[in-house]
Amino acid sequence: MADYLTRTLSRAINQFLLLFGGIFLLALLLCAVASQIRGAGESALGRNYYYIVAPGVVCHETGHALGCLLTGTRISRFEPFRPHGRELGSVTFLMKDDVWGNISKFIIASGPVWFGCIVILLLTKLFTRRSSSLIPTTDVSIEHLFSSRHYWSDTLKTAGKMLLNVFR
Repeated sequence: MADYLTRTLSRAINQFLLLFGGIFLLALLLCAVASQIRGAGESALGRNYYYIVAPGVVCHETGHALGCLLTGTRISRFEPFRPHGRELGSVTFLMKDDVWGNISKFIIASGPVWFGCIVILLLTKLFTRRSSSLIPTTDVSIEHLFSSRHYWSDTLKTAGKMLLNVFR
């Protein structure tokens, strides 16, 4: 019986690591890269760095606030941009501790992703002057997009060079 439980627990941990281990490692890498970029930007540009990143911070915090509005969560404080301290903006809200509260947390936490995508699509529409729709109507197959035999190796080499430059 103990052997069965040990094997079951081992397999569950393995599956958990297979499913979420890569995401966790990418999140750690993203934090490290973001910290390096912020440090380099602050040292090179001083306080001007804060004003360069301001549009992204405002978009991010607005995404959280819209998530609160969509879920009916009460916002107690909304600071879309605050150019001092480690946090450049914040949204403070009062969350209920029930099933709907947990769903609301997900919607609020992912709000910047959805709002950011919408903003990027609208800016693309604005700057490319597409008249018909936000999504181009040209049919392009996956095979056509990745037809270059060197596409993946060039992409990985470029990503590697970018990461090395960030950590110099």
